Amino acid sequence: MDQTLISVIIPCYNYAALLPRAVKSVFSQQAGDVEVLVVNDGSTDNTEAVTQDLQQQYPELRAIHQENAGAAAARNRGIEESTGKFLVFLDADDELEPGALAAVCQRHLDVPGAQVLIGGHWSTNPDGREKLHPVSPVAADGLQRFSDYLNKRLALSNGAVFFHRALFDRLRYPEDCRNSEDIPVFAQAVALYECAAVDAPLARIHKHDDSLRHNMAYADEVALRVVDHLFDPRLLPAPFLSLRRSYQAQRCLSLFRSYYLAKDWAKAKKYYRLAVSTDRRSLLKWSYLSKFLRLMLRERHE
Repeated sequence: MDQTLISVIIPCYNYAALLPRAVKSVFSQQAGDVEVLVVNDGSTDNTEAVTQDLQQQYPELRAIHQENAGAAAARNRGIEESTGKFLVFLDADDELEPGALAAVCQRHLDVPGAQVLIGGHWSTNPDGREKLHPVSPVAADGLQRFSDYLNKRLALSNGAVFFHRALFDRLRYPEDCRNSEDIPVFAQAVALYECAAVDAPLARIHKHDDSLRHNMAYADEVALRVVDHLFDPRLLPAPFLSLRRSYQAQRCLSLFRSYYLAKDWAKAKKYYRLAVSTDRRSLLKWSYLSKFLRLMLRERHE
């Protein structure tokens, strides 16, 4: 029997209300050689019942129910249970765009050696505003792609990146990271494997307050753990590892900004100081320094 071409893996935790939209977006595609797998990560809402209803509507839908272990564990379970040649991880609150799977299949035929297929995406805000994010330029060189991703010149989003199964002979999502678990996999994938762009939006990413709160809840816990996983010397050669200091400093600055906007002054100060101690050049970034100075003046006048 020929191998299934694409497995769409949908990790789900307490998104029973939105899961049908994600599943429908896959089954409505005009592409037959596709497997769809929902991994219910110990949801406490009615995700299990909703999944059973969806299986009545879509008998091909596979479902796995596990104890809550986090998004990384759910993704890894999907890798183990799926059979497709290419895997895509679609968040349960997002959608595949119409024609996405056909576009990926065609690109695979055009560039059969590519093991990472990268498309654009739409983002949708709660107020209905939409923005198209075209696929970023994809460099031919792995080190350049790695640098582009770390410096946000190469945008990668779940649902819009399709991975060849062979990647996961070496890569896994870090299960000790309760958020940002996709960053090491994205970075290592573009660093180590041939990539090709798909000139189409492949996913629709729905932005909402729940996802933002979840990200902030675990941001401090996994802040530098993600960096350790990303710059794994067992996977990456020395030229890639040399980018660690600048990336770690920028990650700390990003966390500083997030906590500053959340008015968590203690954590904001912590991450600004950590950024500067990691890379003194952080002081040259005025947009961050100005916020830090305002924070210090604010404390002095309290």
